[in-house]
Amino acid sequence: MRERGVSGFSFSARGGGTESTSGNETKASAPSSLGDLLRNSNRIQTLSVQRRGANSLDPYIRGYRGGQIYTETGGSQWLPVRRDLDSILSKVDPSLVSGVTVIPGPYGLRYGPGFSFIDVTMFDTPRYNNGYESHARIGYTLRANGGQSYTRFAAFGGSADWGYILSWGGRKGSDYKPGGNAAFSHIPSSYSTQNWLLQIGYDLSSDSRLEVRYERIDDSDHEYPAQIFDIGFMGTDAINVKYISQDACNSSTLTVDTWFNSTRYTGDTTRPGKRLPYPVVDRIEYALDTLGGLVPAVGMTDFLGTTYGDLSTTGARAIKQYGQDQEMQISLGADFRYTTQKISERIEVSNFPAGLFPPGTEIISTNLPRAEAIDTGLFAEVELPWLSCVTTRVGGRLDWVNTTARTQIDQNDTLYGFYIQNEVQVS
Repeated sequence: MRERGVSGFSFSARGGGTESTSGNETKASAPSSLGDLLRNSNRIQTLSVQRRGANSLDPYIRGYRGGQIYTETGGSQWLPVRRDLDSILSKVDPSLVSGVTVIPGPYGLRYGPGFSFIDVTMFDTPRYNNGYESHARIGYTLRANGGQSYTRFAAFGGSADWGYILSWGGRKGSDYKPGGNAAFSHIPSSYSTQNWLLQIGYDLSSDSRLEVRYERIDDSDHEYPAQIFDIGFMGTDAINVKYISQDACNSSTLTVDTWFNSTRYTGDTTRPGKRLPYPVVDRIEYALDTLGGLVPAVGMTDFLGTTYGDLSTTGARAIKQYGQDQEMQISLGADFRYTTQKISERIEVSNFPAGLFPPGTEIISTNLPRAEAIDTGLFAEVELPWLSCVTTRVGGRLDWVNTTARTQIDQNDTLYGFYIQNEVQVS
């Protein structure tokens, strides 16, 4: 049994070629989020992001976006409760990540149904052959513009057959100055985020081990410039259990992942950043004042919006892989996912002109009713290294998906996908 520590990063993109981010590039970028690291990398060319806020990044891979990108962390599927709030690029604390794989697609069907894939690998718990050890580390990053700070602490240790990781990270930011000849003196972009992680690993035998991880993420007082809603609070709880068994006799590995993730949030339109110099609410109130060609009464209408939502996903995946590196490899597997989501927005106005509506009347209510999706899938992949520089990969999967909503919508779909990929190393 070799020693395993808690250090280092490895980033790559698979598809028509392989791209990687060096350790020096990672240190130089000093990322406060995983999105910052990937966005600033000059070696990953297939992924770009849209910045929704100072700490909210929405990923794009080639022309794919949203539900077309399958994202997972440590073997668990991660879905945003809303794309403009909490994509995987802003949820994951970069100090807890050992590697990232970006697959432009569709060469990653083992993860799940999707056109492109982001796979974030978390650290395994360490092992120490010479007996019990414990270690700790602390880091701090400060960016003057916007007062952005990133504080992290980690304790890790264990012995020859078990290990643990305990981590906390805190990120804060305030309004920052755009610089240059910008028309605005500042951009409303404050946020406060805390991440907790507890992970315990235990070797069940010389060939099998179990990893149990719990994560908690709290995001509060998050301002989104030029968007209607700010977020007062958003909380995430995530549990993952991973079992790995290796059989040296037939060169096979069995990996089983089970997970549960839950995110909920509340937000409103009451913060000063929703008015000048970013007059989102001001413009809405002016439009209401002049609605229907009535006599303008600028400043008369008061607009208030509130929103809340939640999303939960749970599932399991089992993969049996045969073969060693540089030899033919066969992977067979099955997975199951259950997702449920609800979003509600409530808009109220008071002092509406001409008395068309009584004060405080709700005039707009938009909702994503409680919706559910059940996905059961089977997949297979074969990797054939014809020569030391030529490899062919063939894969496919079949899914049965049932989707329902509380508006008497019930739909069943059969999804399938397959690919053939030839990879040639020219140097």
